[in-house]
Amino acid sequence: MKVLVKKSTRITQGNKNLKATLTQVAWAAVRKKDSFWGAKLRKLRSRLGPKKAIIVIARKILVTCYYVLKEKSPYKELGANYIDERAKTRKQKYHIKQLKDLGFEVSLTTVAQ
Repeated sequence: MKVLVKKSTRITQGNKNLKATLTQVAWAAVRKKDSFWGAKLRKLRSRLGPKKAIIVIARKILVTCYYVLKEKSPYKELGANYIDERAKTRKQKYHIKQLKDLGFEVSLTTVAQ
């Protein structure tokens, strides 16, 4: 059985001005049409609520900025469909593994819709 650990969304230490700026950046990022951040917020908002989800998005934006600056690479927008596509491939891999564990040979073909 999987035990879920509730992670805190409080920011207790750190620069208050940075927190305020990052939350404003997060609100602006999620309002952009067809963006990864908007899709991520919609996914998180159902579980956490809008304000806690914005704090999570703000932190993820900070981490993304850190790696963009560290690696000196341009930011690449993943798009709104990225989360759905990643979930789809995860499900495929999971079910293929389950069927192989049961002794089946699996090959996938896409169905035209």
